[in-house]
Amino acid sequence: MGGCSCSETQAPLPVQPGLRVERARARLTPAQVGAVYLTLVNTAAQEDRLLSAETSTAERVEMHEVVAQGEVLRMLARPEGFVVPAGGRVELRPGGKHLMLYSVRDAPAQLSLTLHFEKAGTLQLVVPVSPPGADEP
Repeated sequence: MGGCSCSETQAPLPVQPGLRVERARARLTPAQVGAVYLTLVNTAAQEDRLLSAETSTAERVEMHEVVAQGEVLRMLARPEGFVVPAGGRVELRPGGKHLMLYSVRDAPAQLSLTLHFEKAGTLQLVVPVSPPGADEP
């Protein structure tokens, strides 16, 4: 599949028939970490799973989820990935599921991101980056 670009104002990005990416965006911090948020929409009759992600902008990308344990919020690694249910969606957003970027090498205006799915295969896209301190769109 070819690369594609996205921003807050563009139409949803096709991944493959039945699966698309919406609202992809990244936020960086001065501490050389960041997060990628997006929505995966699956209109297919079978579930898929986001298995991993990578970018040349960061040393590593991990899948995380913020969960409440009692009265404490904890960020947990989700190495098993994120299931995208058949006919459903999964939202990666602040305070929930997200892609965590570690050892960010620079602060680009956009980053190239590769997503690896169990059934859909590989998708490459360009994600706009909000600079440190910017408000969440």
